[in-house]
Amino acid sequence: MVALVLAGGLGKRFAGGRKQLTAMDDLGQTLVDYALYDAYLAGVEEAVIVVSREGRQAFDEAVGRRLSRRLRLRYAEQTSPVAYGFDQTHPPLGTGHAFLCGVGQIKTPFVVLNADDYYGRAAIGQAVACAKGGGYGVVSYPAGQTVKQEPVHRGICLTEGRRLTGICECVFARDGAGKLYAEDATCRKYLPENTPVNMNLYAMQPEVRPAAATSFAAFLQRDKESECYLGDIVTDFVGRTHQIVHHIRAKSRWLGITYREDVGAVRRYLAKLRQSGVYPMDLWR
Repeated sequence: MVALVLAGGLGKRFAGGRKQLTAMDDLGQTLVDYALYDAYLAGVEEAVIVVSREGRQAFDEAVGRRLSRRLRLRYAEQTSPVAYGFDQTHPPLGTGHAFLCGVGQIKTPFVVLNADDYYGRAAIGQAVACAKGGGYGVVSYPAGQTVKQEPVHRGICLTEGRRLTGICECVFARDGAGKLYAEDATCRKYLPENTPVNMNLYAMQPEVRPAAATSFAAFLQRDKESECYLGDIVTDFVGRTHQIVHHIRAKSRWLGITYREDVGAVRRYLAKLRQSGVYPMDLWR
């Protein structure tokens, strides 16, 4: 089992350093340490880390050497936008592009996760179990759990029963009364707190790669949109191949650090889990 870790984002709303490398405890362990520790307990033996060329050394020094005590570790470079005709100032091309840059190194069932999200042990176990069984799946969380007040990007999971039919990429926020809404370029809609959203925790098989490459090529042929989302690639994959992608509701809590102000709450939550014995103080020893 392999974990494909998307770690090339810039975290533009996170002030002061790369959020993927932000310490979540006094030992300097990060969110990806905790996520991959949970994945390791579920049976993951290897991690492919997708990073920018500039970010690889920093990631390896801050996190990678620690992970390699228990996991086989490989890096995949997220190709610069310049290679596709964008200018030097263009930001990375998104999670869909990062996925494509890493998936070529994987020949076995795998799970996908972000380096800056905490998914919870149960949810990662759900994804690993689906992939081990030869399936495709997306693990969703209630939107209300993932949205505070400020606007954040989320993908709504569209389903028929327990099957995913697509992912609708949009911006979530709350109005002055605290009510949850989503909007895109065409409309705004108020939604229930339990609306299932995708946080890039997937169960995958290596056969997804050709469809992902086709989707990314189509993205480049359009009007040079700013970002290619993994949710869009998965939606295209379902439409092109009619492959069953299971919709899996997470059995654990999600936490993330979109803004610097989020760090304190996440650190306190993880501290409680260490104190209760869920995690050891030093994960990789």
